Amino acid sequence: MTGFQSRTVTVIDALTRTVDAVVPVGPFPADLGVSPDGQRLYVSLQEADAIAVLDVGTLKVRRRLPLGAPPFGLALTPDGLRGYATARDMDFLLPFDTRVVSAPMPSRPEAVAAHADGRRVYVTASGDDKVAVVGPRERQIDAGPGPNAVRLTPDGRHVYVANTGAGTVTVLDTRTDDVLETIQVGVDVFALAVPRTAGTCTSSGPERCPRSTPPPARSPVPRPCRPTPRTSRCRVTAAAST
Repeated sequence: MTGFQSRTVTVIDALTRTVDAVVPVGPFPADLGVSPDGQRLYVSLQEADAIAVLDVGTLKVRRRLPLGAPPFGLALTPDGLRGYATARDMDFLLPFDTRVVSAPMPSRPEAVAAHADGRRVYVTASGDDKVAVVGPRERQIDAGPGPNAVRLTPDGRHVYVANTGAGTVTVLDTRTDDVLETIQVGVDVFALAVPRTAGTCTSSGPERCPRSTPPPARSPVPRPCRPTPRTSRCRVTAAAST
């Protein structure tokens, strides 16, 4: 249940009929809605012109959905993709898309890159030297000093982060969101570009970027035997295969 004066949501255990938790959510929480999968709680915040989204498992506010008007009553569609809130003081209905998010960020969020699966976004935050991952598994990853540009490889398996304050490039594995490598480039790094046909990157500062796999060695193949002008014998030579 909501407490509009305390700016909280109170969770009651249905079995023991006791208060399980009191969660601060924001100014004037008016109504509640639970996603069909039971994983998210939506709270209309009338004095914030937004919907707060809580993780039911952790009871933490994960993001806010800005509406631009004060919401009051709240309802979600059966598929959980859309919601509707009444604007009691303005006499109209506020539709919103639950997939449009406004996520809390570390200090000074700057560059952003979206994963090809459409479910994850990587954001650099130079104020806290972090990379924030927004999606089903939200995390904040330590980068180098002053992370700025961020790019993903075309296959979506790696993220490159340019750390302007250290002259380095941090490489992340998108399958685990772990740091694979930090490349020292020795100069200020500000922008990154990733070729569509390669897993390496080109930046506006460094001489080199994270290492790519070298091409396989060429093996010699014999050429057809050709007689020399002075003899009918053949000389066999070798050429590198392409």
